[in-house]
Amino acid sequence: MHAFLTSLFFTLAIALSSSAETLPPDGCSIPATQAAVRTRLKEIQACYVQLLEKRPDAKGRISVELHIDDAGKARFLGVKQDDLGDETTTRCIFAELKAVAFTPPRTAPCIIVYPFNFSATPRPSGPRP
Repeated sequence: MHAFLTSLFFTLAIALSSSAETLPPDGCSIPATQAAVRTRLKEIQACYVQLLEKRPDAKGRISVELHIDDAGKARFLGVKQDDLGDETTTRCIFAELKAVAFTPPRTAPCIIVYPFNFSATPRPSGPRP
């Protein structure tokens, strides 16, 4: 069993600055995008857990740029920020995001920057209640 309990925190930022209450002109809905990514959070978290096996102190942010096509698929993925600095972890996250079925944009393909903040907290010692 892994010696850490992982916590995965995430937020969403639309590349073409937009508030959460409005739908960007390209049709990518923030709530729909968050809901789509949440379907793969356990798998994305598993990517991070694999990194913790090698580097127990690993933590930080990976901001991924996604281009969502008119079929709702992530066709291009790029890294905007990577504090973890582990190519295997990044590839694992990319693979999971490519498996996400996003809501197709209303007009044109859209670009999203989705930051994932990873941190691990030590599991408390002793018996569990």
